[in-house]
Amino acid sequence: MKRSDLNSYIRNAKRIVVKVGSARVSGDEKLMNDFLFSLVGDIRQLFDDKKEVILVSSGAVAQGKKIMSDYSGKTFDKKTIIESLAEKFKEYSH
Repeated sequence: MKRSDLNSYIRNAKRIVVKVGSARVSGDEKLMNDFLFSLVGDIRQLFDDKKEVILVSSGAVAQGKKIMSDYSGKTFDKKTIIESLAEKFKEYSH
């Protein structure tokens, strides 16, 4: 996928989920800080553009697995899990 295609998807999206892996928030402090400052700026721009932004970290993934354990024995695709977690997030944020 070209960056221009990605920009088009973002421009047309109402909700954007940003997944930050544990490797991005650990390790070299300067690299981590540079990444986080850049991420915050990007998220701020998305808010200014009236986008709903959901930030997911590795810790959130673990929590999501805990929530989804209520459904043991069932299988879900990633999209279903993300949508479920987004709904939980909206419940807690209001």
